[in-house]
Amino acid sequence: MSSYTTNRRTDKAVLWAWDGTSVDDDGEPRLEAAAEITVRWEQRTEELVRPDGSTVAIDSNVVVAQDVTEGSIMWLGALADVDVPPTDLRQVVAFNKTKNFDGSQTRRTLKLMKYGDLLPDLA
Repeated sequence: MSSYTTNRRTDKAVLWAWDGTSVDDDGEPRLEAAAEITVRWEQRTEELVRPDGSTVAIDSNVVVAQDVTEGSIMWLGALADVDVPPTDLRQVVAFNKTKNFDGSQTRRTLKLMKYGDLLPDLA
């Protein structure tokens, strides 16, 4: 794997993935169990303009190795270090895939916003 796809992924993060369809009785995403992944996590403040014209405050950009559905929840740190209940959570609000020039590799990036300290129901 080249640096294009790995891009110095040396940070640990916890991902509560969402399948994009499963919701609880309140309409909140029903998340999968926590999984530790290796990422490159950059704290950054910016705004994201959504297709409907609304803006979202972004505070983190993350490079990952797999596809991640918007609505998934992440936490910076190792799975063994997650507080119970977890605090300082982030929600994935944008997922992008970019191919390199010859199309042989794909770089996956996420934009995250602050979510809060309460996880939705787990599947």
